[in-house]
Amino acid sequence: FRSEGDLGTIAYSRTGNDENVGTYDDVLTATYTANDNYTVNVVPADFTITAKTLTITAEAKTQVYGAEAVALTYTSEGLVEGDEITGALTREAGDDVGTYAIGQGTLTAGDNYTISFTGANYTITPATVTITVADATKVYGAADPAFTGEVTGLVAEGDLGTIAYSRSNDAENVGTYDDVLTATYTANDNY
Repeated sequence: FRSEGDLGTIAYSRTGNDENVGTYDDVLTATYTANDNYTVNVVPADFTITAKTLTITAEAKTQVYGAEAVALTYTSEGLVEGDEITGALTREAGDDVGTYAIGQGTLTAGDNYTISFTGANYTITPATVTITVADATKVYGAADPAFTGEVTGLVAEGDLGTIAYSRSNDAENVGTYDDVLTATYTANDNY
């Protein structure tokens, strides 16, 4: 410009309405309104759209051994209205008592997003097994009978473990002794 007053008016704009991630060549342009002393030559520029960060946070879950699996869920922050997250979370394999990591799995929101994922744990806690010791009777002076009981709450037949029934006192006189028959249960860590 020869003088500051010759500047005129410049309106910058973008041609096209693409909103997806990518570089768009020569879409930034300008319209120049000035006096007749100038011939306008506009050199367009490129416009780049970069991926937005989408934060996904897995929610911790707890399940009792042998119970139905709990659905994996998450929260998200940064999704543009109208877009959606597809896919599913995954967790480490295992059905026994323990802690298993929840991973991103196949979750995606497409190429317009970079996912920042925070995992959580899926915890399987022990199931409760109940041993009801059966009442027993013996004649004075006789040997103790074999003590028995009933086990409830097992998830699988192979989970039974070992039960040792016993009497917690050595009284031999005639009478009824309350709550002296007991059991010791040895099983896997799932109970």
